[in-house]
Amino acid sequence: MENRQQGSNTLWLAIYNKKQQTQSTGVQIFVEFLDGKIKYGFYRHSDQSYLRGPIEALPENYSFNDMIKLFDENKQLIIIDEPRYLLEILIFSEGFPPFHRLIH
Repeated sequence: MENRQQGSNTLWLAIYNKKQQTQSTGVQIFVEFLDGKIKYGFYRHSDQSYLRGPIEALPENYSFNDMIKLFDENKQLIIIDEPRYLLEILIFSEGFPPFHRLIH
């Protein structure tokens, strides 16, 4: 088996919406193992921001159930994270047809 870490001492696992081109373009559920610590949360690589977390713990303080709860409560961040979306808006003012579609 080929070693793809190439000397790195970090293990990073990520789950992202399959409609994204790569993990770098979308929001990720991540788990990182580094220096004896476990860190997890929701991360957006494009602007290097954390949407939830990060939560960091030593193995003796780590709770798998707490991590799964965070992921479960926020999974919609991944599900709705699509590169293109269709937004339908109802406009009920005079002079406009009742339905307009905007594509972003």
